[in-house]
Amino acid sequence: MPEVISRKAPESLADHPAWYSALTLGERRRVLSGREQSPVTDEERQLVERRLARWRKAAPFDQEAALERRLSAEQVTLDGFTRVLGTKAEELRALVGELPDWLSALQESATRDDDLPPMPEPPSGRQASHVLAAVEPLIRRALAEVRDRVDHLVSREPGLPFDGERAARMLLDPLAISLLSMVSRTFVLELNVARMQGVLPGASPEERFARFCERLKDPAVAGALFCEYPVLARQVVLAIWQWRDFAVEFFERLATDWTPIRESFFLGRDPGPLESA
Repeated sequence: MPEVISRKAPESLADHPAWYSALTLGERRRVLSGREQSPVTDEERQLVERRLARWRKAAPFDQEAALERRLSAEQVTLDGFTRVLGTKAEELRALVGELPDWLSALQESATRDDDLPPMPEPPSGRQASHVLAAVEPLIRRALAEVRDRVDHLVSREPGLPFDGERAARMLLDPLAISLLSMVSRTFVLELNVARMQGVLPGASPEERFARFCERLKDPAVAGALFCEYPVLARQVVLAIWQWRDFAVEFFERLATDWTPIRESFFLGRDPGPLESA
C-alpha cells in the first residue's frame, strides 16, 4: 500500500525517475533509438518477462494480432518492444534531454504564483474545489491564459457578449467534473491510506476529509502524491491544457459567428451578456 501522504517530494520534481514511467511507448522508442544496447542481465530479462506477461493478459493484447497492430502503429518491432520493457525509469531519466512539457508544468506548479487570481469555486460545489486543491496551480494558470486570450479577442472585436472572466468561469465546471472523475478513485485510496496511518486529525470523517484536502494544497504533498501516480499526473496536465485550448477556440469561433447569430436569432438586437445553461 502506498504511503505518499507522509513522504516528502524531491526538491525538484524532475529529479525523481518515477515520472519517466509515464513516457509513452513511442516516446520510449525514440529515446532508445540509435543507442547501443548493453548486454541483458538476468534481472532485466526477468523484468521483460513480467512486463510482457502483463501486456499479454490485458485485453485486447491477449490477442496476438492486436499486440502486433499496436506495435506497428508505434513503429516498434517485437525486439524493440522487449528492449523498451527492459528499460527502467532511471535509465529513461538519464537518456531524456529536455524535460517533457507536462513535467515542466508540474514542476512550475510546485511554486504557487500569488499574482494569479484565486481559483473561483466551480458551480459543481465547494467539495470539487477542495479535492482539486492538488492541481489548483495548474488550473489557475489555465484560467489566466483563457482570460488573457479572450480579453485580447474582445479588444479587437467590441460588442461581443462576453469577456475573459466570464468565459473562464462559464467553462470551469466541465473541467472540474472531468478532473474529479480522473483523480477521485486515487484520492479516495490515498485518503484511506492517510486515515490508517493516523496522520489526519479529526473527530469525524468530514473533519478528516477536510484535513486531507488541506494537505493537498501543500506543493510537497501534492508532488509526492502525483509522483506515485505519474501517468495520472500526465493525464491531468494534458486534460487541463486541452480544456484551455478548447475554451479559447470556442470563444474565437463564437466571436467569428456572432454577427450572423445575432442577425438570425435576435433580429440584430443586443441579447445581453452570454450566460451558461
